[in-house]
Amino acid sequence: MFSGESAQVFISVKNLDEDGNQTRDADIARELHTYLESEGISSFLSLVTLEAMGAAEYKGTIDDALDSAAVLVAVGTSPENLASRWVRYEWDSYFNDIISGIKPEGKVFSLISGFDPSRLPRALRQTQTFEYEKGGIEYLHNFLVNSLVLNKTIQERDQEKKARQDLEEVVNFLIDLFKSSNPTETLGETLTARDILDRGSERLRNELANQPVTKARMLDAIGSTYESLGLYEIAQGHKQEAYEIRVEHVGAESEETVTSLESLGWLAHARADYRGMQKFVEQAYRLNLKLHGENDVRTIATLSDLAVALGELGDPEQALSYSESVLDAARGHTDLAKKSLESYVRRYAIYLDESGRMAEAGPFHEESLALSHEVYGALHPNVAFATEHLGMFYEQTGDSKRADKLYRDALSMLERIFGDAHPEVAQTRGNIAKFLVGGLQKKPAQSQAELDEARDFAQRALSANKKIEPDHTYVGENLSTLADIAKLEKSYRLATSLLEEAIGVYTKRLPHDHLTVIKAKNSLGESLLLAGKLESAQPILSECDEALAENFTKPGREERTKTIENLIRLYRAMGDKANLSKYENQLELVVRVSPN
Repeated sequence: MFSGESAQVFISVKNLDEDGNQTRDADIARELHTYLESEGISSFLSLVTLEAMGAAEYKGTIDDALDSAAVLVAVGTSPENLASRWVRYEWDSYFNDIISGIKPEGKVFSLISGFDPSRLPRALRQTQTFEYEKGGIEYLHNFLVNSLVLNKTIQERDQEKKARQDLEEVVNFLIDLFKSSNPTETLGETLTARDILDRGSERLRNELANQPVTKARMLDAIGSTYESLGLYEIAQGHKQEAYEIRVEHVGAESEETVTSLESLGWLAHARADYRGMQKFVEQAYRLNLKLHGENDVRTIATLSDLAVALGELGDPEQALSYSESVLDAARGHTDLAKKSLESYVRRYAIYLDESGRMAEAGPFHEESLALSHEVYGALHPNVAFATEHLGMFYEQTGDSKRADKLYRDALSMLERIFGDAHPEVAQTRGNIAKFLVGGLQKKPAQSQAELDEARDFAQRALSANKKIEPDHTYVGENLSTLADIAKLEKSYRLATSLLEEAIGVYTKRLPHDHLTVIKAKNSLGESLLLAGKLESAQPILSECDEALAENFTKPGREERTKTIENLIRLYRAMGDKANLSKYENQLELVVRVSPN
């Protein structure tokens, strides 16, 4: 059964006579409706369609059906019935739409029984008329098929013409935009890519008003370009506007709107708004499920995005579960792009790492790097990301020499691609600083040159990240790394200040029980302990121990071991034998049950 909004043919008929009995007109109309539906032509007949739809707003539904129909058929067994109030309203308003140009290709036919066509109301005399008793329904069907084919051809022609006009307008927009960099236009002013982007953005907001869908695509694309430059606030405005246009003009459940949700989700990720990312990608995932089913590549892609959001929010096990499902589904798709497969393999390896299953992760990191070289060549951001994550894997498994080379190779690639101040470059510098400090913490003594190198990487990362997004979690990571350097130099007051600032940043973006937040608090407690501020350290370390008690992942167990070790040092320094014994016993238990 078709809804009124999708019917090709509107059947206009008087349903009840003056005594409230169903008319013979209605019987003929019902027969016509059944015949057309059996031939694949969707039709609207109020006495059938409204009942099936459960429509409460009678007139509004009638008007919607009249608006959508390409053909109206007036059915009657007398001129009086065809001229009755509501039947006349329907065919008269349809005629008006044809005459006024609203429906220039619309057609009206009459199907009559029991009277001569010359007695038809004047307007209906001008239409092609079919007599029911003379095979009128079949003849009418043939005319309808021809009319609908003609309308479809005209519609396709008009759509093709509009597409050409839209393309021409977009091309002219782009030509004029790039003319703006011509020296005869700039009069000596040097324009950067950012300048051209800004000018294009300004013009776009004032142009393409009659092409909202095209405008939305261009806004989204320009927003992504601003995002790639680290200009997140400007990118947000463009992408949000594109989303709103798409919802208004193509619907909240359209492909275009899903694209906007995914785009907004990844921008939220770039801004460390992981709750926002989760919200956007969950919406996109649900829509893709509805539109395409669970095995479609688009649905698989948004499930992978959801895994990323959950991983960032501190749920690596759920992220791993989703990533495993994604990778299994992706390997079963012969038409899946290798670019997507590389991304899914890399994400799966990352969540194996974060779940403490490093031994399993190595082959997937190696596969990710091999795929990235195959797909992108020697120099590409994704090659750099795969290289860096392989470096992280070797860092975690104790091969510092290989990790160092891979980290620096990744940084070199990203600097060549993005320049010095890009967020991806800053992130990798911060990761190198953290790696270097981790190595120094294992050494009995550190040279000033080693400390200075680590500090330089961390400070350069911090400076860039604060300019890009002051409350980003990367800022917290850079501050924590600088605090670790300060502790190695026994500058505990500085370390405490840096860690307090880092925790303030983290808690703006992450849940309070996120492992990253707890690690920073544990480090703060340790800094206070080393500074001799035992009373201040005690509640912080106890809070960390309590928060980690139910974290059974390998990283969680490792952090709890560090926390208990700090509490043992604390209570030993305080001379609290009861708590000292308690935590010594807990340490033995935690070490015994910790995963290998």
